[in-house]
Amino acid sequence: MSSQTPIPMNFVSILAAYLPGLIVADHNTLMRIALSRQTPVLMLLTILILLVLLTLCFINLYYKQLNIYRHKIPTAGLIYMLFFSYGIWSAFKATSLLDSNHFAVQKSDFLKIIISNDPRQKNGFINFQADVCYAESFKTLKENKSVLPSMRNCSGRMAIKIKTEVASNLSLNYGDQLIIPAVYHLIPPPDHPSLFDYRSWLNHQGIHYQANFQQRQVILLQTKSGRPIISYALKTRNQQLAFYRKFMKNKDAYAVASTLILGERADLSAETLNTYSVTGTIHALSVSGMHVGLIYLILNFLFSLWKFTYRFNIIKTILIIFAIWYYALISGLSPSVLRSVIMLSVFIVAKQYSKTTNSYNIIAFTAFCLLVYHPLLIWDTGFQLSFLAVLGLIYLQPKLTVLWPIKNILLNQLWKSTTMSCAAQLFTFPFSIYYFHQFPLYFMISNLFILLPIAALMYLGLAILLFRMSILIPLFEWLIIFTNKSLTQIAELPYSSITGIWISKTMLIVLCVSILLGIVALFKRQQQLFLSAVICVLILHSMMICELLKARQQRILIRMQLRKLKASFASMEYRQHSPAPGNSTRLS
Repeated sequence: MSSQTPIPMNFVSILAAYLPGLIVADHNTLMRIALSRQTPVLMLLTILILLVLLTLCFINLYYKQLNIYRHKIPTAGLIYMLFFSYGIWSAFKATSLLDSNHFAVQKSDFLKIIISNDPRQKNGFINFQADVCYAESFKTLKENKSVLPSMRNCSGRMAIKIKTEVASNLSLNYGDQLIIPAVYHLIPPPDHPSLFDYRSWLNHQGIHYQANFQQRQVILLQTKSGRPIISYALKTRNQQLAFYRKFMKNKDAYAVASTLILGERADLSAETLNTYSVTGTIHALSVSGMHVGLIYLILNFLFSLWKFTYRFNIIKTILIIFAIWYYALISGLSPSVLRSVIMLSVFIVAKQYSKTTNSYNIIAFTAFCLLVYHPLLIWDTGFQLSFLAVLGLIYLQPKLTVLWPIKNILLNQLWKSTTMSCAAQLFTFPFSIYYFHQFPLYFMISNLFILLPIAALMYLGLAILLFRMSILIPLFEWLIIFTNKSLTQIAELPYSSITGIWISKTMLIVLCVSILLGIVALFKRQQQLFLSAVICVLILHSMMICELLKARQQRILIRMQLRKLKASFASMEYRQHSPAPGNSTRLS
């Protein structure tokens, strides 16, 4: 996907302006100003964008007359301001709390909602996300004491949990319409910093409120009123899952198969997830570019068996693009899948018309398209790690490969796989330890081991579903169990991973800068950049020492809420010796 001749990276420049706008818009100060509704932020941004657009149109019309080519920097600044402002506008527009019709702003007694994802039923509860479309309230007239209902359009999203009754067969699906009481609350923060920040994860999806109901409080109005294409995709995926469930006996094998092939992670056990996480192979359980790439290779190989004319080559291109988009649809349209499908589609079209491409331009175009459609994706962990891994493969992997040229074909492929794993791991390393607080030491061994099993599992799994070849399921199931057991043995090795790594956002930025400077200095052989990287490492080390010293001296209050017990540990000191006699431990 690279070319020897330089190609203008237009979308790289556009993304370089658009991304900072999205990031700045998420700043606490700006968000508080926007949510206060005292300042019409969206209106001001719209006016600014229109003014910049009019200025750029004027420059384009009188480009030669005004000799604009002599003033490239001011013109570039205007273009940058346009996309920067558009980034802020997009982020604010995606924040539903700014909408005056948001359900939290309006006083209501009942809400009409539409289920917006595939509900999960487990342990007597049904969990799902919903779009709020109407708010209904009842007003009592003083004259005759009659009740006057009123219904208003509203917006917003909500996370909902419904406790089902013991003898109930309640089944909810995507697109179902429900009437619920207008009783909800803000999503609370995690009880402990080490826990998963569920609130932040939902907030970056535009969900700020949640509600819990009994089954008798909910009224089902209408079924299957969602988008037909999403309903079809979920129905198709559930049919494929049912086929796996019918013939596979091992629960863990079924969970891995449904996750690996169809992106359904609901049945994945915590033990299996931890094994793949500790060994650094968690990416194998996410439908991503590797899966889409394998499908493309299969289809491209099958079509290559026949010689087509130019007209039939266009039909072949359309069929391949349709197939990978269809697979992306039934596998859940995760950010990593969307990234790989868009990039691959651009590459296939460019190849069909013999056009040269630039990998950085394609990845910037992909990111820009996804963020324009869903600006809050920038805070999605999968989105960030997926694009960082691809950047590592594009920039670093070719440079590592040429360091040791190997003539033997098998050894050369092994070396390429090793450099690919190292490049992706190095680029995702800062964000991995920031989000997951651990680093797998045996990631290279684990990733080299699963290359062949994962490819075989993909081919077998797809063949079983496409051709209903249930005869292959015992082999498919055995290979999954073998892979799981092998990874478990690697995870149980001494020092398999470093855990308990905690870094702040400032440390994350310093770490990213130091790695980037170090890589560029290594291959450009620039001493100044190398010294800058060393200085960044020293700054990071100093920050970590300061945090450690501060933690040892601080006095904190730790509250842990269990199911039926609240434990409060007050006035505890972080010291290496025993606590002082004055300290106390109280259970309440």
